[in-house]
Amino acid sequence: MPSMLQINALSILGIFAGLLVGLAGVACISKFAYPSLRHRHEEAKANGMKAAKPSTVLALAKLVAFFVLPALGLVVANILSGAGSS
Repeated sequence: MPSMLQINALSILGIFAGLLVGLAGVACISKFAYPSLRHRHEEAKANGMKAAKPSTVLALAKLVAFFVLPALGLVVANILSGAGSS
């Protein structure tokens, strides 16, 4: 039977580490990738072509940064701490 995740000091540290990595990723995407995505999207609109919406890409990056990476940090921290092992 799979063990449950336990909240301890190391798991909270893992959550914050995942959140920190996610925030850094969103900052990098906003600073470096978003302007070129927006420019490409505006050119595609003017030429009648299709390109990815920059807001969709940024929303996906925020979803990963604020939900997936902290959850992954919690799981990794529980594995490293040996919580729930028999």
